[in-house]
Amino acid sequence: MMISTQFLSLPRVTTLSISYPTQQKPVSYTSQKSKFDQCPPISFPAKLTRVLYERYKAGKDGVVVLSCELIDNNGKELQKCVNEYIDDWGLEEGFKTWINEKNTFCSTLVDRIVPGRVRDAEEVKKMEEANGYHDELIDVGEIFGVWIIEGYLQVLKISFHSRKPV
Repeated sequence: MMISTQFLSLPRVTTLSISYPTQQKPVSYTSQKSKFDQCPPISFPAKLTRVLYERYKAGKDGVVVLSCELIDNNGKELQKCVNEYIDDWGLEEGFKTWINEKNTFCSTLVDRIVPGRVRDAEEVKKMEEANGYHDELIDVGEIFGVWIIEGYLQVLKISFHSRKPV
């Protein structure tokens, strides 16, 4: 299967410098399912590996990856997954060096509690009246409080407000 040129055009964008991977499930490495030439690969780490490989081949700078999976050391785990795909797919050693020396995989932590579905029928009714619609999956959560990013000084100097979405 051919890889979509649209999927692989993103890594060539000069202004790309930050990636925000967010997954509902923790990062998982599944070499049997994701293949280099899938469009796009199945797992998120495989997709990231494929996109970063195109960026490397285009001679672009590395990126800062902010991993948001709900596991300990999520940045290091994501970097480990990317390195495992590089090995499984037989990609060149220069790419592996570029991944580990020119990219920054930051672990993150979000302090927010989502207690889950609202069970009290009266509470649901009040919320739906306030919202103006019926919601079968109504849920509640704390207002976003803090986002902790582990990284080096150059990562801390990134101005998130000056970046344009790609």
